[in-house]
Formats: sequence, C-alpha cells, structure tokens
Amino acid sequence: MVENYVYQFESLENLLDYLVNQYNIAVEQIPKQYKIDEQNFPNPIKNSAEKSQFEIAWNQFQEDFKRGVFLDQSLNLIYSS
Repeated sequence: MVENYVYQFESLENLLDYLVNQYNIAVEQIPKQYKIDEQNFPNPIKNSAEKSQFEIAWNQFQEDFKRGVFLDQSLNLIYSS
C-alpha cells in the first residue's frame, strides 16, 4: 500500500493550466514515455571527489522539505492511499 499526499485539482484542465502558469510546461512538452537522463545524476565513481558537495546539497534538500519549502500553499493537499 502506497500512502502519500497529492495536490487536488478540480479538473484536468485546471492541472494543465497550473503547469503552464507555474512552470511554463505545456502538455505537448510532457514525454509520453518516462526515461531518466543519467547526466542529471551524480555518478559515484566519476564524481567521487564531489561527494561532500552532494551530501551538503542532499542535507539542504531534506531540511527544506521538512520546512515545507516545496509546498504550494495555494493548492489543496489531500491524503491518498
């Protein structure tokens, strides 16, 4: 069972409008198949010298997440299971 919180939109149109207005992402730009661009992620072997920088950034992300930095207060957050 997966439990999480998600933003609630009244319609698909409202969600798509939100993506355009908030992030400048149009529905045509959303890929039909998801793939990971590995260049966006550190390689533990090639980037081992930068490990401390990655750890600092990860710790900052965790702190920001706990403080709710990434939450959009204008949207309704609902529990989903």
